[in-house]
Amino acid sequence: MINVIKQFDGNKRLIVKGITWELFGLLILFLMSNNFEFSLLYILLRIFTYPIFHKLWKNIKWGK
Repeated sequence: MINVIKQFDGNKRLIVKGITWELFGLLILFLMSNNFEFSLLYILLRIFTYPIFHKLWKNIKWGK
């Protein structure tokens, strides 16, 4: 039997990782669209809608 050790990131690390990921996405989207306002709006929508999406998926029993 294989011994598997799961490692989880701490809360601060998760927050920083999420913020840097979204900033990276903002940069890529801005470079593609050349429209900073649109890029920022899109990233903000993603940040605020992801928790809703996550909670909906927590309630789905499929694949658990």
